[in-house]
Amino acid sequence: MENQTTNHHKVRIHKVLAYIQNNINKPLTLERLASISYLSPYHFHRIFKSEVGENLNSHIKRVRLENAIIQLQNTSHSITDVAYACGYQSCAAFSKAFKQRFKVSPLNYQRKYQSKKNKRSALEIHGPLLHHTTANQDTYGPGENLSYPNVIIAKNNLPKIRL
Repeated sequence: MENQTTNHHKVRIHKVLAYIQNNINKPLTLERLASISYLSPYHFHRIFKSEVGENLNSHIKRVRLENAIIQLQNTSHSITDVAYACGYQSCAAFSKAFKQRFKVSPLNYQRKYQSKKNKRSALEIHGPLLHHTTANQDTYGPGENLSYPNVIIAKNNLPKIRL
């Protein structure tokens, strides 16, 4: 009987996790999520924490910030647009949460990531300027070490091959 109850709880919590993922930009209240699982708010919160390993607010915050990272990496949307798309009520609240979690502001993260992405694109299109150091380590540009997985750098002017 206990195992059947545990399985029932898992199914209910997974339904809520899917709802959170699909509605991350909307207000997600304890009462609303508890009603989706057909549990009281008290029991829902207790069961959610035991199944997921983190409390509800921490989980929602983490999922929103992970969603923000993906958007900052893959779009050129403004920080404000990303904040609202991830369910934050203000850009300030988003920036504060982002900086607490990742130790960098969202704007600096986006700039740094876009810069690396542009540098990577240029290297993939034109190929790197390959220099050999005394330690037989490949360096790119003036003292900058870059490593890109799944890219084979061809030597002796052969074209490079992408895996």
